[in-house]
Amino acid sequence: MFTFSDQKVNEVPGKQARSFLRYGKTKPNLEWRESDGHKKKASNEIGREEKPVPATPPAGVKAPIADAYVLDGSGAGVNYGTTPTLYVKDGTAAGYTRKAYLKFDVSGLTAVNSAKLRLFGGNTQDASNVQVKVSGAAADGWTETGLTWNNAPAAVTGALSTIQVGSTLTYYELDVTSFVNDQLSDGIVTLIVEGVSDQDRTIQFNSRENPANKPELVVN
Repeated sequence: MFTFSDQKVNEVPGKQARSFLRYGKTKPNLEWRESDGHKKKASNEIGREEKPVPATPPAGVKAPIADAYVLDGSGAGVNYGTTPTLYVKDGTAAGYTRKAYLKFDVSGLTAVNSAKLRLFGGNTQDASNVQVKVSGAAADGWTETGLTWNNAPAAVTGALSTIQVGSTLTYYELDVTSFVNDQLSDGIVTLIVEGVSDQDRTIQFNSRENPANKPELVVN
């Protein structure tokens, strides 16, 4: 009897043979050499198990093609598109409010089941939890090195989703599925991330210029 395992294969009755098990790329092959030197091979073969292929593979992770933050007050005409950090703050006085803008290319997608904006960072001012929201803009013509508070596109939606951001530096996720589906016809999505309700706390998220933990739009 032949055993397909790491144990020694039983010799063929009546033959002086040494036997061994050899594994090919797709299925095991049982071979032995008899005392007269002739090589024998088992006729029965075992096929490998095939894993089913998903009908619709996930679309994957999209990196932003542009991102920047804008600042009101004296910084309203200044561009902050090349910094490694996206600042978000709902300030209580002029010159303290900051919003983050991110642009994604979603061309080629016809529909998504889920779309989540993932941002790495946290509340760097204190240990409190801060409410942050994401909304959508229809105007996609802004550039990373040209965007300022004065020319930034306005939101055309309410809050798509809202989360609590704490002092732990980690990835935070905001659901933007409905807006991404609405924007598939033009292939570009602009998202605006901002604070809520004058909480006056500084949130820092990594921008695409940061060497690690960059923003992501995860779609499937």
